[in-house]
Amino acid sequence: MLRDAAGSEQEPEAGCEALFFIGFAYQRRGWVEEASLAYQTAMDRYPKATRAPDALVRAIDCYAAAQRAGRRKYFRDRIREGTDRLIRDYPRHPHSGPITFLKTSTIGLLDAIETLKLVPPTASHYLDARRTIGRCYVLYLAQLDAEGRSDEAKAALPLAESAVREAIELLGAARRGAIDPAV
Repeated sequence: MLRDAAGSEQEPEAGCEALFFIGFAYQRRGWVEEASLAYQTAMDRYPKATRAPDALVRAIDCYAAAQRAGRRKYFRDRIREGTDRLIRDYPRHPHSGPITFLKTSTIGLLDAIETLKLVPPTASHYLDARRTIGRCYVLYLAQLDAEGRSDEAKAALPLAESAVREAIELLGAARRGAIDPAV
């Protein structure tokens, strides 16, 4: 089947599907490093294929499993790159929202804010992302205050106020039906 698709319009779909199933077979055997390579190759070679975002999610899962087993910076970096790519390139994928919020819970507050800013307005979790940005700024201000860094907190206060105000406005618009509920 793959040989027949080579060079044709079906090559991206068939190639991605083949690499996805290779990764799946490796993952079922517990060979997460090999599986992550197959999934990542599917994503890199055929980013517009239907299964490409699924391959990316599987690659992230495999990197996470390998990271838990070995605690290597390589896997931590691949997880970060993969989640950023999923959030940026596939914001409507069903795993994009949960991964966005999972990622923000494992990194620093300012990094979480920058990650959440990647969520486009068309994503289903946009409103939650904007609300969480406001929350992260409030937590950041409290952290600065607790550490006695009041000058930095005063400097960050306008950003926090703006983020919270935007979240409140978006929530109000959503309640009034001014925002498409599907978004």
